Amino acid sequence: MKRHWVSVTMKPVKTLRRLLVHTKNKHKKEGITNCVYKIPCGNCEETYIGETGRKFGTRLKEHKREVEATTNKPFTRTQHLSNLLEQKKSALTDHAITT
Repeated sequence: MKRHWVSVTMKPVKTLRRLLVHTKNKHKKEGITNCVYKIPCGNCEETYIGETGRKFGTRLKEHKREVEATTNKPFTRTQHLSNLLEQKKSALTDHAITT
């Protein structure tokens, strides 16, 4: 009998980790439906907490579009005052106008 001093190891096919741990598929945040979400304000410490039954990405785009439409327009003083007094679609937009 000849010895070659080669070590042999075997790797088991079934391990405890493979049997017990089941990784879930990650979902993109924009595709999640029926969720509660939190949006922090970029100017202060306030946060907006909302709830939607639709896709989160769709609702987030609506928030962005409404905030941009109301804050990026040049207003006269009377238009700005009436814009401050008018209730918007969400409290997020109202907060963005006042800050």
